[in-house]
Amino acid sequence: MKKLTALAIKAALANPGTYQDGDGLFLKVDKRGGAYWLLRLQRDGKRQDIGLGSARLLPLV
Repeated sequence: MKKLTALAIKAALANPGTYQDGDGLFLKVDKRGGAYWLLRLQRDGKRQDIGLGSARLLPLV
């Protein structure tokens, strides 16, 4: 799996979807243009997503 780069993130912000960076870190872009970081964990056999904040305010790079 490739890590997200600044260029990949910029392109992703224009296309709704979920983009994985690795080690449980995801970039989620919704249809209205909102983008936020998620940390995906597994706890007691259940998936749990923890919001880390806006991708526009918390850049990966």
